[in-house]
Amino acid sequence: MHRAAAAFFAKHHPNWFTFEWLPPYSPTLNPVEQSWKRTKCDDLPNFIPDNVEHLYNNVYKSQASQHDDQPILRSFFAYAKLRL
Repeated sequence: MHRAAAAFFAKHHPNWFTFEWLPPYSPTLNPVEQSWKRTKCDDLPNFIPDNVEHLYNNVYKSQASQHDDQPILRSFFAYAKLRL
């Protein structure tokens, strides 16, 4: 989370959240990185789009297929060793 947003919540809603600050770049701790890895390496390996719209549509399909897949989403958190 951006630090300005964290400062806002700390000031206006101090009991809503406990922030755990991560290193500036920590892909192994970020479940979103696993989602993008799945899109790039599993769903679209060696993909050569005809144009930007073709790329967009295929990336969208890949991300949409992950949207409601609870086992795969849970695996992203498990890989990062984060509790849900």
